Amino acid sequence: MPESDSALKILIDRDVCMGSGVCLVYAPGTFAQDSEPKAVLVDPITDSVEQIRVAVEACPTGALSISTGEEGV
Repeated sequence: MPESDSALKILIDRDVCMGSGVCLVYAPGTFAQDSEPKAVLVDPITDSVEQIRVAVEACPTGALSISTGEEGV
């Protein structure tokens, strides 16, 4: 059974984020930058799960992560 977008929880560590904007390249509907400029979550159902995963993996500082809500179960 494929994962649904609603099962994903996207986490942003703003202390680690350096504002490179790589996440916006891979998942522009999910991520944006605020005035600092650091990553913020916009709408995670806009992009595919694969796009979001690629954006998370491409983050140069590792500030992004995904939780499926099943950890520890």
